[in-house]
Amino acid sequence: MHPPHQPQHQPGRAILCRCLATILFTLMWTLSKIASEAGVNTIEIVFYRSLFAAPVVLLWTLLGPGLHSIRTARPFAHLQRTGIGVISMFFTFYAITLLPLAEASTLSFSAPIFSTLMSAMLLGERIGIWRITAVIFGFLGVLVVMLPGFTDHHLPLDGLIAGVLSAIGIAMVTVTVRQISDTESATAIVFWFTIGAFLIFSMLMPWFGHMHDWRIIAMLAAMGGIGAIAQLFMTAALRFAPVGVVVPFDYTQLLWATLVGFLVWNNIPPGTTWLGSAIIITAGLVTIYREHRHRISRQATPTASG
Repeated sequence: MHPPHQPQHQPGRAILCRCLATILFTLMWTLSKIASEAGVNTIEIVFYRSLFAAPVVLLWTLLGPGLHSIRTARPFAHLQRTGIGVISMFFTFYAITLLPLAEASTLSFSAPIFSTLMSAMLLGERIGIWRITAVIFGFLGVLVVMLPGFTDHHLPLDGLIAGVLSAIGIAMVTVTVRQISDTESATAIVFWFTIGAFLIFSMLMPWFGHMHDWRIIAMLAAMGGIGAIAQLFMTAALRFAPVGVVVPFDYTQLLWATLVGFLVWNNIPPGTTWLGSAIIITAGLVTIYREHRHRISRQATPTASG
């Protein structure tokens, strides 16, 4: 047997991969929003996202770890992860169709806050005062971002709710992946989710699918391929550095989303979005740092057999 792949410590390469992923995800979101304005509904968007991502993931598997890496002894765990993932994906793209990119990005950043809470409730993980405080402030930041939807209707309330549901879904995916990653490889998790999402949304297309101009189809194909490449860059980043090093750079996506929103749609986020994003990002960074320190402490603690 070949020796297992050993993680490399190359933080510069890891950060570059993560930053490239945020740029590509912003481009994917931009294309999906433009497509929605051209009459493509959310079910169609997520279908084409899965359809054109599948060849990229398959090629990556064949050229990289190989098909043997997708073998699994826990098919029902992948089925559960896929079910949660497709719901999260739907709400993510639905929020993008209704909200400016900056607000949609900001709400997605609250996912680590929700995942901390779910880890405590579902996995029994202990969370200290720092992470409890971060969760409280994170929720406060979400409410600040949503404030215009409750007051002057500057932002559609249904879009804001979809953004929060998307973040909750992302958090649930994080917890589920954490539960199965002890036995399942990253390749298997990405591969089976991509195939599962494609099959699920394929079954919905007879009711929601419509004919579109070839230029729209080309745009959707680019969206799916770019999204898959972005996901691979995010995964690759974790090969070169720990989570605590690379995840903070996910927040650079807010810069790209704000820039694209201004250049394409002339959207300028209100003060509540900037204030809420600052609170959410600060809470998220505290959560990530404390989880990173907790993981290091746990690994450094000798086991009873050791």
